[in-house]
Amino acid sequence: SASDGAQGGSYGVCLDVTPSDLLRISKIQDRGAVAVYNSSAEEHLRLVEGDFIVSVNGEAGQAQAKADAMTLGGSVELGIRRAHSFVVGDLDRSRGRLGLDVTMHPTSQAAVIKQVLSDGLVEAHNRQNPERAVKVGDMIVAVNGQATTPKDLQRLLRSTDRLELTLARPSEA
Repeated sequence: SASDGAQGGSYGVCLDVTPSDLLRISKIQDRGAVAVYNSSAEEHLRLVEGDFIVSVNGEAGQAQAKADAMTLGGSVELGIRRAHSFVVGDLDRSRGRLGLDVTMHPTSQAAVIKQVLSDGLVEAHNRQNPERAVKVGDMIVAVNGQATTPKDLQRLLRSTDRLELTLARPSEA
């Protein structure tokens, strides 16, 4: 379970740890500090799967540093932003390459976009849909509606001809 060690300790959460500053709650377990908090918090203050942790005890920093701070135990104060999710569909790889450079942490359930290449299908989508442009740092959380393991996510991105990407990023403050 990703709720041990650097992935959330006794808080009862699975975290997507990225090479940047993004830390995303991919699963909330039935037991742990987050479940206890959620049981008494007002509905709009409860943590939900997909939320982004933007700070731990007031410190923003890198995702791994935030995850490490959560493993120290004791009380923590989390800065949270809700996810802004959107879908980019109709990416037909028979018309060209996808044009994304992505990275994944071995325990993550999402791929992080490191670069949008200038000659790919995603860049063409961005030119036609600036309000739904894919950006560096966005997280691919599902491919063709399937949220999967890191290995399956990479396989789908490489081998599927028609793609629909579900992406997430922290909502604006």
